[in-house]
Amino acid sequence: MWECSLNKMEKIVWIVRIISKNFMSDFIANVKNILGGRLKGYEKMLDDSLREIVEEFYEKYPNASQVRIEFTEFTQGALAVIVHGVIKNGDE
Repeated sequence: MWECSLNKMEKIVWIVRIISKNFMSDFIANVKNILGGRLKGYEKMLDDSLREIVEEFYEKYPNASQVRIEFTEFTQGALAVIVHGVIKNGDE
C-alpha cells in the first residue's frame, strides 16, 4: 500500500497485486484460445482477486473517493491489479 500527497488536503492511495495462474491452467487456456470459448478459470481467478483487493483497499481506506481499478499485463501469464483512490489527509 502506498500513498502520495496530491495537495495539502488530499492524498492518492493505492494497492497493487500481481496475480498469475499455474502452468497447467495456462496450457488449458491456450488450447481454449485456439478453439474458442470462455476461459472460466481465468474469470474466477480475476473475480476472486478483485474481491480480495477491493475489500483490502476499503478496510485500509474506508473514506476513499474517486476509486478506480486498473489492470495491466505484468509478464506473460501474470496480471497487475491496481486499486487507487483519493483520501483526505488525516483519514488514514
